[in-house]
Amino acid sequence: MTAILIHMLIEAGKLNLNTTVGEVFPYLPFSSISTPPSNSCACTNLSNAVGYFAESPYSCGLTIHTSWKYVTIAHLLTHASGLGALETIFNEFIVEEYAIEINGTKESCSNYSLPSRRYHLSVLLPMAIPSSPPSIDVPVAYSYSNNNFILLGLILEEIWHLPWESIIQRQLFDPLGMITAGFGSPIEEVSLSSFATQPLGHFIDTANVIHSMDSDLPKVWAPAGTVHASLNDWAKFIACHLQEGRDLTSFGFAPMNSSFLNSATLPYLLSASIWKSIHTAYVFPSASTPNVQYSLSAMGIDNDSLGLSLTHTGSNTIWFAYVVVYLQLVQPMALLITANVYNDNAVLEAKAAIINAYLTWRQQGQPLPMDTSAASSSAPLSFGTSTFILFSLNLSLIDTVITSNTA
Repeated sequence: MTAILIHMLIEAGKLNLNTTVGEVFPYLPFSSISTPPSNSCACTNLSNAVGYFAESPYSCGLTIHTSWKYVTIAHLLTHASGLGALETIFNEFIVEEYAIEINGTKESCSNYSLPSRRYHLSVLLPMAIPSSPPSIDVPVAYSYSNNNFILLGLILEEIWHLPWESIIQRQLFDPLGMITAGFGSPIEEVSLSSFATQPLGHFIDTANVIHSMDSDLPKVWAPAGTVHASLNDWAKFIACHLQEGRDLTSFGFAPMNSSFLNSATLPYLLSASIWKSIHTAYVFPSASTPNVQYSLSAMGIDNDSLGLSLTHTGSNTIWFAYVVVYLQLVQPMALLITANVYNDNAVLEAKAAIINAYLTWRQQGQPLPMDTSAASSSAPLSFGTSTFILFSLNLSLIDTVITSNTA
């Protein structure tokens, strides 16, 4: 989702794939010496700077480490920036970021309600990247990092001059009618004896009552994965990928009005040419081979028994989701498997079972068999000419989950 928002700005001419981090934050100078976040609310050196982050006391006296000089939007989208080397370091900051969100901090000096997010940026940018890109046209070795998409989210904030949550609500959730989409844990309690109308991440207490965990990653991680949504609403978003820019009014969606992008009212999120480009392996101009791991849609490129696919796995350390999108089938198809605990093997076994059932259904022309046991559930959805299979995996006698990886 964050990647799609970035491509909206690229299509509107507000960014391009070669835009560097330094160009996004021109008021932050480069330095070979790491600088800690400022401890003062008084900041006069950026009083005339035009920038969302410039309004934060955390930007006061901040410098970007020189190892960031050639890190571009393309590097961040494809996890070829070298930031993976910093991932372990930032895992230690989670407790501190939770504390900042609860207690507040210097952001009370400004008018920004998410202090941990700008604190994260002020810690990240001065850090030295051990192996950084040697030019804007060359990637470093692929290394998955949430920081790539946390930073992309902050770049969206910088350009839109709004919190990331407001941007994604206006540009994705509202136009697509994703009325159940929200942020953080979906807080619900459902009795085992009742009928749960919507899967939710949960645990079962000693009284056999299902509870949704009121817990998630810090808000700073939102652009990398703290969105929740119903299965039907998730399908509305993935339909855009499957249709590759075709007129969404065929799904009954009202045309979006994207006044920020200064464009006419359009019935699609991105043009067909943009969708096509972001679904293929990106080749950096001076690289000898494509970055085979990732596309510009932030999804991995894979091949299995159904052919070429785009994949992504995501977990907030509590729940787990796996998505695979088959764009080249005669009838494009997407598969979502969700589970309430992280278990790669179980999810891949479920994927294999679903593909086998799908192949049987396609050969026989019969409806997909449905397992009505308590252990699992599956259901086909149809949007226009696309098919979705949604599958919730029961692990340890626990029912279903839905959590989106927003990257």
